[in-house]
Amino acid sequence: LFIHSRKKGSLISNVSDVLYKHFENKLIEKKDFMLYESGNLIKKEHSSIHEKSYVMESYISSPWNGRVRIKKTLDELIISEKQKELIERGKKIHNILYHIKSFNDLEEGLDISVNKNIIVSSERKDFKYFLNKILKNKDIRPFFNPVLDKNGEVFRLDRVVEIEKNHLVVLDYKTGEEEDFHREQVTNYKNLLKSLHYKNVSGYLIYLDSNKLISVNE
Repeated sequence: LFIHSRKKGSLISNVSDVLYKHFENKLIEKKDFMLYESGNLIKKEHSSIHEKSYVMESYISSPWNGRVRIKKTLDELIISEKQKELIERGKKIHNILYHIKSFNDLEEGLDISVNKNIIVSSERKDFKYFLNKILKNKDIRPFFNPVLDKNGEVFRLDRVVEIEKNHLVVLDYKTGEEEDFHREQVTNYKNLLKSLHYKNVSGYLIYLDSNKLISVNE
């Protein structure tokens, strides 16, 4: 054990001062510092065996924040285990429903939830049974009907917001570079909603990688 220290006064104001006071009589004065030595230094013999090394030419990488969930609160200290289980179950159901745009998306929504560690594979069957009952409820199902055009083609809109009465805004999320057909997609979404008797419809593209908003309202 080696301890290096500079000379200190008699005032003790922190842990360093306490340690210095304890070892003061055992310190050896060097050129510009004090030294404490204890024990014997053992010289380690180098092994002649060389470890093998490998170079990975490729590997799978994915964003950690989509798979790792960080808990920022201490609510487990002030609620019962039963309450905690109910809260966690509610959060899981909410997050699964976020990935379900229509009643046809249940399987896909569950798959995404497993891949994102929202639920584990062993929970999939129970949540499927539970959510399937909800989506078959005759009063709830209309809110999960897919959006169809007059030809019966299914459209999946990323986000539709009503910012004021009878004024809808369509948001379409994109990654990568800007493309002309992206504008055509949003224009089609706007026309689709107008065909459903919404007269005032605006459209925007959000390019996630460049954090850019593009208006499609010519």
